Amino acid sequence: MTKATLDPFFKPKSIAVVGASGSNAGFGDTVLWNLRNFGATAKITAIHPRHSEVNGIPCVPSLSDMPERPDLCIICVRRQLAAPLLEECVRLGVPAVTIVATGFAETHEEEGIALQAALDAAHKGASATRVIGPNTIGVSSFVTQTVSTATGNMPGVVPAGPVAIVSKSGGISSALLARGISLGLGFCYKVAIGNEMDVSFGEVLAYMAERDEARIVVCYMEGVRDLDDLRRGIAACNARGKPVIFIKGGATSAGSRAAASHTGKLTGDNAIWRGIAAQFGVIEAVSIDHALTTAALFAKHGVARGKTVGGMGQGGGLTVMLADMFARAGLVAPVPSAATQQIMREALVTVTPNNPFDTGGVYLSGDGTELPRALRALSEEPGIGAMIILETATQRERTKAIIPAIISATANLSKPVVILSYDNPGSAAHQLLHDANMLVFGNPDTGIQAIKTWLEYTPIEPADEREGARDAVRAQAVQARLRAAGANAARAVLEDAGKAALAGYGVAAPAECAVDSVEAAVAAADRIGYPVAMKILSPNMLHRHVGKGVLLGINDAASVRAAYARLGEAAIADVRVLVQKMAGRGTEFLVGAVRDPELGLALAIGGGGANVESRKDTVFCTLPVTRAELRRLLVRLPELQGEQAGRVDLDALIETAAGIASFLEDAGAIIDELDVNPVIVGAPGEGAVAVDALIILSAQ
Repeated sequence: MTKATLDPFFKPKSIAVVGASGSNAGFGDTVLWNLRNFGATAKITAIHPRHSEVNGIPCVPSLSDMPERPDLCIICVRRQLAAPLLEECVRLGVPAVTIVATGFAETHEEEGIALQAALDAAHKGASATRVIGPNTIGVSSFVTQTVSTATGNMPGVVPAGPVAIVSKSGGISSALLARGISLGLGFCYKVAIGNEMDVSFGEVLAYMAERDEARIVVCYMEGVRDLDDLRRGIAACNARGKPVIFIKGGATSAGSRAAASHTGKLTGDNAIWRGIAAQFGVIEAVSIDHALTTAALFAKHGVARGKTVGGMGQGGGLTVMLADMFARAGLVAPVPSAATQQIMREALVTVTPNNPFDTGGVYLSGDGTELPRALRALSEEPGIGAMIILETATQRERTKAIIPAIISATANLSKPVVILSYDNPGSAAHQLLHDANMLVFGNPDTGIQAIKTWLEYTPIEPADEREGARDAVRAQAVQARLRAAGANAARAVLEDAGKAALAGYGVAAPAECAVDSVEAAVAAADRIGYPVAMKILSPNMLHRHVGKGVLLGINDAASVRAAYARLGEAAIADVRVLVQKMAGRGTEFLVGAVRDPELGLALAIGGGGANVESRKDTVFCTLPVTRAELRRLLVRLPELQGEQAGRVDLDALIETAAGIASFLEDAGAIIDELDVNPVIVGAPGEGAVAVDALIILSAQ
């Protein structure tokens, strides 16, 4: 069923407000105040059973008494009255409804859940009536002056600009707006989504993708209701070249639950969300100021055209500090070329031509006219994406001399200039810089963090289509196979059965054979060819290590017999032994999966081997994942950077990971965790083999 447009929320011609009383204390009265304050051109009607007008706004007793159907109805009543009003809106065919009332499913209490179920029943999936909320303060369009929000914290004036806010929380949306205005940002839209009973977060993102005036979208989200829907909304923004900046509240972690696999132990706080953000092309922000400062860089300068920085400090100490700030943030400040150093030396004879460089004594005499040549030379070094100036507090005559000199020196640079300042935000220096339309960040630490985020952002291509349709018959077969193999107390599918299932998805493994006697082990080793590894197979021993459950480098029949006896000493009931051809040399990776309670099954890829649990650089992604996404994510791993990258068959690793991802999609909800570790990847052209595997099934 095609859902109706969201246009009536943002550009309605008529609005009904239910719940305004004239007391100026309720949500309905606040909505009316905001609509009038911002000059809404829509016809506004208040709904009240006893009043003829509320604060000058005409009233009618009910929605049904209106002479015409409103485009937008804002319900600001007690939660128990919301469902009947929504039912009336649906019956009348009202295109857009905002439910401001709180106390629904977000309370996680029986009464609130029941009241939201009543709303769902009243709506009945009506495609012609779209609903934002409940538990929302509503929508603000600063483009059409339709500020129909129920917050009394709305600033009296909101500067127009390219930033749209989409937030799960009404309070956070207001905080983003107020803080953004203080940082000099302008806004076009502000949407508080609330409980998403109908209109979803992803759908609003897709709507913003189509609005030309929205060039940057700043988001706050807690729970993810529909990951696929969110992905589509982000992809729509990516396709239009619009950066999406996310603050994610309520970090999730499956790590405290996971015990059986290495993969589960890698899911520290927010690790899965960070991976998904990278996969979707989202800019992850760690705070409101980080998000907004990054948005200011995009608003002022667009997407960065280089990845490194040039810098100047206003004095020796600040220059050293700026260099340290660059280093701590991981920003690259390249050493100037010999030619550039010569120009800088000629322009500033008392200054060492470094990056960043010190202004030296240039202001002690003269007016700073030597600066432009030095700054221009450094800024034109290849790859420089921005020039960063760390400015100190200035007073009186020094302000009049120094700040105009900086403004003049940077006026004609071809690269973006950002001022980091420890001066008072209300100072004369800041005012001069703002008047010159320069970007000034009064919190240098956050400014550096945002600059790094901005420089590192690379717009991604629109997401690839799913690579091949799912085969329902194959999916049913693999699910049945896994259930049969994992019918034990640990719900574990052991290595031999796990790799056999993965083989159908193109995941290669060494030659191997599971045996239950020493003679069978010798025969298997003779057939496979030496050297071999021997491993215990038992649901009672899921964690095996070299020397404890795993023996390597066995070179003859006598050694097989000795190894079998040694493994038997573990005295584990129902034990079998896997005899496996020793894999060749290569780089070890882990490819696994873990089920997060909020985000679902996530694929994990990182460095593998015995010490995998100490790794902090594993990448996560959601399913489905395309080969293009895998390539973009995997090149972040240390094993695939610098000279090491040339030693790894990246294509083979991608194919292995893509095969495992397809297997996981087919297996669906029956898998809780997967641990394929190590996957040994040879040099380019040598391929990859899965040496070990463990699957933990869900309890269903």
